[in-house]
Amino acid sequence: MASGHEDFQTAAVMRGVYAGEQITLAVDSSGRLRVLRINVSDLAGVHGDLAGLDANDHPQYALAGSIDHGALLGLTDDDHPLYLPVDGSRPFTGLALYRDVLNNYLDLRGGTTAGGAGGRIILAGKEATPEGGFVSVGVPNAAGDEFITLALFRGNTDTPYLDMYSHQIKGLAEPTADSDAATKYYHDTDTSLIKCDGSRNFSGNQSMGNKRLVDVADPVNAQDADTLAARNAALAGATVSGAFVTKTIYYGGPQDHTMNAKTHTIVAIVVGAGGGGGGASRASGNNPAAGGGGGGGGVAIAVMPVTPSGTYHLTIGMEGTGGTPGNDGTAGGNSTLTIGGTVITGGGGGGGTGCYLAGTATCQLYSGGAGGTASGGYIAHTGQRGGFGYCAGVYGVGGYGGAPGSLGRPTLGYYGTYNGEAGELGSGGEGGKSWNGNPATGGKGGRGYMEIWEYT
Repeated sequence: MASGHEDFQTAAVMRGVYAGEQITLAVDSSGRLRVLRINVSDLAGVHGDLAGLDANDHPQYALAGSIDHGALLGLTDDDHPLYLPVDGSRPFTGLALYRDVLNNYLDLRGGTTAGGAGGRIILAGKEATPEGGFVSVGVPNAAGDEFITLALFRGNTDTPYLDMYSHQIKGLAEPTADSDAATKYYHDTDTSLIKCDGSRNFSGNQSMGNKRLVDVADPVNAQDADTLAARNAALAGATVSGAFVTKTIYYGGPQDHTMNAKTHTIVAIVVGAGGGGGGASRASGNNPAAGGGGGGGGVAIAVMPVTPSGTYHLTIGMEGTGGTPGNDGTAGGNSTLTIGGTVITGGGGGGGTGCYLAGTATCQLYSGGAGGTASGGYIAHTGQRGGFGYCAGVYGVGGYGGAPGSLGRPTLGYYGTYNGEAGELGSGGEGGKSWNGNPATGGKGGRGYMEIWEYT
């Protein structure tokens, strides 16, 4: 022994090779074989690969007593890179699991950095949100810089729910119980259900329960459901030939008539006014006298095409006045309707002849007024002539008023001492009747009129 170390017998030093590594052995001064050197290049510096680490091979290095960790040197050195500094200076290099104390939830993340967007599961207690606890599952977006929530389980035992954030649920088994989630395939193949795309028809009548179908498209085919808008549009533009639209009757004029917007054809009935009846009088004596009746107005009936909403001019004939005692009645006025270059006319009836007898002259027949003519229509009826005035014994019989166009009711003649009766619409007035020297005035004729029937 010299200078505190053992002196080996150099003559006894042995060297060899085992498993490709050099081993040097020597015999010390006490005759014991010692290993001087082992060159293990593959294991050099890897302390954990040595065998017998749990053996107390170095008792001379045993420490007496204990070592206080705070007394160690270099405590502020960053000697443990597998741990995260609390100041956040080292990023994650793998998965992370931590608790957010402030918000009271656990956050499990996968990714390369703490701030990066990786897969993530968040478990929150009920204190973290007023709606109760939640479990959030998410993934990163395509760019890897944003966390996208896939699903959120939220609520409490009273109001739990699952929010899928508009994502799909895939891989479901077909339902077997009423509370099982149904798949698209289940609904597509369930023939008891109507499909919204119209690919499956009703197999029976469907009651709407006294409710409306709303947002229905306007019909295209004959069997499509009609809509109120489509029906109103069709009615507004209806041009079905011969459909009645409206009727207007005029008793006075002149004035203008405006057709309905749907009107394309009219039937016009134009009636002239009736003439007035003749008056009756006798100069002396008690013998009777009678005047003739007024003639009826002419009637024209026309079917004419017109312009929808067009305006056309018309006139209505005024009635003829009855003759004063012994004088003729006046003629009734013409009624006309002008359409384009066509004038549809119902002429007025003539006035009845008055009767005046002087002294003891004998009563004769006194003619009634002529019926009015008609023109411009496909039917033209001349008015009926007024009746003769005559005497019957001691009585005068006034002539009846003629009917309009031979279509209406004449004004009947009576005997006695009366003024003549007025005619009805288009009819002539009755002749006056005189007896015992009393004078009588003829009845006035009936006013003309016009009917306009409008058709599509």
